[in-house]
Amino acid sequence: MRYDYTKISQVLERTLEWLGEERFSKMRVTELEKMIRERETTTPLPSRSQFRAAIHDFRVKRWPEAVPRRRS
Repeated sequence: MRYDYTKISQVLERTLEWLGEERFSKMRVTELEKMIRERETTTPLPSRSQFRAAIHDFRVKRWPEAVPRRRS
């Protein structure tokens, strides 16, 4: 199944608005993923690895200096 990353970005924007920038930027990706999956029960979300990568990319675009780089 292909996922619409625009919809995923919207989910992340809503979560950012709900949590606030400081808390969102400091949470671990796994914590964010778990919390979003519990809250967004009606939105189809990708697999764990794809969703975690989307969260990471979203944070890197917004806070390039604050987010640790993904390891290869």
